[in-house]
Amino acid sequence: MLLFKVLTVATPSLSRTYFPERRSSNMPSSSKPTGRTLEGRWRIIAKYKKNKNGSIRSIAKAANATWRKAKKWIRMYRKTGNVIDPATQPGPRVGSHRVVSTAALRAGVHAMEGMNGKSTTEVAYDLGVSPNTVRREANAMGLSYDNGKEEVHLTPKQRAGRLNFATTHAKTYRDASWGNVFWTDSSIFETGPTFRRSRHQNPKYWAKVGTHKTTAYTAHAQQVHVYGGVSRYGKSRLVFVTGTSNQPSKYARTKAGPKKGTPQDGVCGAEYLNDVLPLLYKDACAIFDRQGITRWVFQQDLATVHSGGISWLKEKNQRVVDDWPSKGMDMNLIEHVWAMMGKALRTEYDPNRTFDDFKDLVKRTWERVCSRAYLRQLTDHPTTRLAEVVEMRGGMTKH
Repeated sequence: MLLFKVLTVATPSLSRTYFPERRSSNMPSSSKPTGRTLEGRWRIIAKYKKNKNGSIRSIAKAANATWRKAKKWIRMYRKTGNVIDPATQPGPRVGSHRVVSTAALRAGVHAMEGMNGKSTTEVAYDLGVSPNTVRREANAMGLSYDNGKEEVHLTPKQRAGRLNFATTHAKTYRDASWGNVFWTDSSIFETGPTFRRSRHQNPKYWAKVGTHKTTAYTAHAQQVHVYGGVSRYGKSRLVFVTGTSNQPSKYARTKAGPKKGTPQDGVCGAEYLNDVLPLLYKDACAIFDRQGITRWVFQQDLATVHSGGISWLKEKNQRVVDDWPSKGMDMNLIEHVWAMMGKALRTEYDPNRTFDDFKDLVKRTWERVCSRAYLRQLTDHPTTRLAEVVEMRGGMTKH
């Protein structure tokens, strides 16, 4: 800056030569460059009309404007016949979408409602507006873009059965009585996330280039299929059954057909009666015997493979829930244990873990999750759960 002042003072002609657009702040207002005001723009156009064959610099000098301003407004005048800035001109901006009425825009938004409604892009194309305009109007009208909540489908017969079960047992059982119930069921756990699940478990996030963590997924995950039982006073051992990877069934199909004699694909009634139910019953007896309880109830759902379990238990004079409703998983307390185990296993996912190590991890997670404090908390108020089913007229609860 100091050098520039020295050059300006010492050689004024040099300053005008190398800095032709620079003006001294001491110059009178009449000698300052024009082109910023509307009057100055029209002065440039007037000089341009008088000397159309002249250079931009000569027109700018005659209009007391910079050559850049003169070039800008002459170009606009040639193109539009005007020198009014589009940003300040009243009405729609040059290049913007055409304006539609509010009624037409809302009618387009209503056409998007429902699973079979139009897409945002289709409505925007029909109205000639931006898709963002359609989205803003949809949000203002109280609409949201979502896939909706997923819930188990219940037929009228299933609803009636759930309502009847909840109404009956909510009156006959007290909370203390539910503490003497042994809850059983099965669940499947996978060794790791498949590609479809990894997209949800690995959300996008901001980080420096090259520092994002690589998330491995399994193309074909191995799995374990286990049975277990819990009560207020303890838990059973886990029973690994057919459906576990590398564990083919030792029971063959007996139904006539081309696959007769081949191993079963999943748990069958014979496997449940011979390998699963006796072990669960033995552990349940030991749990309640330690508490001095002789009258307790064995709970199982009415899956096809469990059909022979009721008669097997009754032969041993064991009380059993024989009217368990179809689709009653939200009333089975062990489902909470399976959910807690699944969450714990996902946090400890290791793509380098062997399958045998994963089975050991499932056993350790079962021991850790089924603590005495958690089981007591879980079985405190089952009657409240039945009351919710009654209130929803047999519908599925949030549990």
